[in-house]
Amino acid sequence: MRTATVVVLLLLCGAAFGQDTCAYPRQISVTGSGIAWLKPDMAVITFGADVTGYSPAEAVDRASNLMEGARRAAMRLGVAEEDIATSSYSMWTEYEYDSSTYEYTDVRIYHVTDYASLKLYDMEDVGEVLAALVQGGANCISGVSFSITDKTPAYDEARRIAVEDARNRAEQLAEATGVTLGEPTMISEYSYDYYDPYYGYGGMPATITADESGMAMSAPSISPSMMSVQTSVSITYGME
Repeated sequence: MRTATVVVLLLLCGAAFGQDTCAYPRQISVTGSGIAWLKPDMAVITFGADVTGYSPAEAVDRASNLMEGARRAAMRLGVAEEDIATSSYSMWTEYEYDSSTYEYTDVRIYHVTDYASLKLYDMEDVGEVLAALVQGGANCISGVSFSITDKTPAYDEARRIAVEDARNRAEQLAEATGVTLGEPTMISEYSYDYYDPYYGYGGMPATITADESGMAMSAPSISPSMMSVQTSVSITYGME
């Protein structure tokens, strides 16, 4: 049994019939990268109502009324009803805190948070919609994020750049080592979205101010940063 095993290993290594060493493929493996930048075409705003009440019904009704007012305000600006959806809802109890005694009382209060998100496809309207949400009833804006609805053209461009980069690297290695570059024998790809870390990961905090009357709202200035997609391509070439 040991003899048969040795013969098989020798045959696999090419050592049978007088060959002394294993034959390894002559190849060059490189990795190229490509990145394509583009402007986001969709914004997602997460807004909500954070309220308390002395009964569950009171807290739920207050939150519902505030959110309904915020939704209607957004829809008046052209946001489609199907682009607004609840993202989270919770209720819990806690004891009321007395700031004069710095102690919690025996009075139980009910805390309700109701959050929703909406989609916008016109980046020029983001600030105006934020102001309308708050004026309509929302007392929380937890964030604004940006994305790209169709990344396919960007990925196509990034992939083309990555393949060209890999080819250039392989040609340089072949020239430097005095060999002739052959045809590709293996190709693999890894793609991912990328956001400039200096501008936040596709999102930014939203600050909304009101004048002293508490009625008119000032729309914040929201300017989304450029976004990108990136792909890496690993290619193995034969050597001639």
